[in-house]
Amino acid sequence: MSLKTAKLILFYFLSFAILSVHSFSQEKKIELKFGHYAPVGHNITEAVNKVADEIKKTSNGRIILNVFPASQLGNNRELVEQVSNGSLDFSIDGGAMLANWHKPMEIFEAPFFADNWSQMTKIMTSREALNMYAELEKKSNIKIVSSPWYNGVRHLTTKNKPINSIEDLKSLKIRVPQAPIMIDTISSLGAIATPMPFTEVYLALQTNAVDGQENPLGTINSGKFYEVQKYLAITGHVMNGMFILTNEKRWSKLSLADQKLILDAFNKGGVINNDLAIKGEKELIDKFKSLGMIVTYPNLQAFKNRMTEVYKKNTEKWGADRYESLSKYKN
Repeated sequence: MSLKTAKLILFYFLSFAILSVHSFSQEKKIELKFGHYAPVGHNITEAVNKVADEIKKTSNGRIILNVFPASQLGNNRELVEQVSNGSLDFSIDGGAMLANWHKPMEIFEAPFFADNWSQMTKIMTSREALNMYAELEKKSNIKIVSSPWYNGVRHLTTKNKPINSIEDLKSLKIRVPQAPIMIDTISSLGAIATPMPFTEVYLALQTNAVDGQENPLGTINSGKFYEVQKYLAITGHVMNGMFILTNEKRWSKLSLADQKLILDAFNKGGVINNDLAIKGEKELIDKFKSLGMIVTYPNLQAFKNRMTEVYKKNTEKWGADRYESLSKYKN
């Protein structure tokens, strides 16, 4: 073999090797989409952005999580639907919304279910809960990944009338998420539960299409509802534990190493989110007062008494022993 021929063979070999390495690296690059409802400045938005940074860093730029906040890709229900059908890689929402796909999931947002986040975390990570997540996944292809994210407890705001007692809610139109358990909860208080997407809430409050709404303090803040609401009633009627959602088929196509990398990032993001949410609960009431909101503290026992009918109505749909079996994890 001549030297010229040998060089030519070596050139083609090296060229093929370079192209193969390039093709391999291209195959391994992954772009994922995370769509969610939370506005810019919300604790969820801040934390998901940190997750995206962490994934990019730990994968050396090979995996990119593109984040679309503030319902850019659809409202809450539409986002979960997109995860279910595989057109969206990740989203976040609570049990009340997931009940549209698997009814028992709404028990995680049943009124006055847990006394604090520590209790709710135990419930949401229990063996009973894991079985429920498997049922959801089998029905809908929606897979829950990561530890639970805290989004605060929900309180009531109104524009023209303070809530000092349960009687003050009678016949008021209160916006709620598009979730049956939330409709039942607010209706049981004598109000007119009015479901609508989050993106429509500010205008509805501003134009008096509804009299008030209910949300965690962080959401009231990031949604700037204090601009169009005069009164805040500290009711804490529902604790919002949130789930990171992905499509099971999409998730299973990732390597185990990539699954672990992404899961680790979401768990770190959960810690960031939880810290921000808890910090916000300590500070935001004072902020709202400084902005002119009037804060009331109604007697919650009357609210809790009304929840008997909510539990009675939904127990059969949740499963006869579901409440008791989950409640034991609070201790």
